Amino acid sequence: MDLFAIQPRILMQLSQANEQGLTPFECAERSGVTCATITGLLDGLERDGLILRQPSLSDRCILSVHLTEKGHQLMSEMLPDHFCRTTGLMVQLTSEEKKTLIELQQKLQAGIPAMLEP
Repeated sequence: MDLFAIQPRILMQLSQANEQGLTPFECAERSGVTCATITGLLDGLERDGLILRQPSLSDRCILSVHLTEKGHQLMSEMLPDHFCRTTGLMVQLTSEEKKTLIELQQKLQAGIPAMLEP
C-alpha cells in the first residue's frame, strides 16, 4: 500500500468533515489502514503543519483531527486539478458504466474491514 497516496485522501476527508473533525480511528477506517499506520501518517501531516490533533469538544479523552489553515489552503489548490483530472478520466465511461463502477467501489469499501483483520 502506497502510504503517500493515503495522505491526500486523509486531507480530503478532513476538508469535508464538520467542525468536530474526525477521530484518528475514523481516519484509519475511512482510509482502510490500521490505527498504527494512521498514527504515523497523522504524525507526518502534523509535522508538515497540515493538520492539528486536539481533544474532542464532546469528550476530552478522545482526540479530534482538523485541517490547519495551511491544510485548507493546500486542499483549495489541489482539489480543482483533482476534479478536472477525475472528470477527464470518467468522461470515457457511459452513465451505466459509471453507475456500475460506483456500485463496485461501494462493495469493495464494505470489504475493507476484512483486510484489516489479522
